[in-house]
Amino acid sequence: MKALEVSGGAVVAVLTGIVSVIAVVAFLGLVAPYDHQICIVEHNGTRAIDDHWGFYLSNGIPNPAPDGEGCIRNTPAREALSALGIWKLGSPEEQIIEHLNH
Repeated sequence: MKALEVSGGAVVAVLTGIVSVIAVVAFLGLVAPYDHQICIVEHNGTRAIDDHWGFYLSNGIPNPAPDGEGCIRNTPAREALSALGIWKLGSPEEQIIEHLNH
């Protein structure tokens, strides 16, 4: 009976650790200054869409990835939700078109 109590405590400790790690990762995914940037760029008179991942250190909390003029920024958490099919983003081109139409 004592062995069951110890293993039950160990299970609770492991589950608590897992939940804590998930919470920290989710929090960092929402507020970390790392984002997916999709911007309209002009080069030699032609416009193109440039999308890349990078650090964005200008604003921080509460919105680490604000959209700007001609740019959309998505947090890692938002990209993950889209990849899981929970909150679809659309292609970079679709996102820019939607952003420009607002």
